[in-house]
Amino acid sequence: MDKLDESIYSLNEALKLFGYNDTYRAVILSKLSVVYRYKGDSKQSLYYAEKVKEISHRQHGTKDHPGWLF
Repeated sequence: MDKLDESIYSLNEALKLFGYNDTYRAVILSKLSVVYRYKGDSKQSLYYAEKVKEISHRQHGTKDHPGWLF
């Protein structure tokens, strides 16, 4: 459990350093989602997963609203 708490701390520090970049932010948030899932906190895990989904939709669009056209 201590390692998971250390991971959360490190990922939050990385978020402070690289959070301005959506690609890095999405990767960090995704990893936070996984760590919280391992901790058994599915509510917090889902929160971070939803944030990643928002970034993805903003950058790449959705099936109904593609971000780019051929």
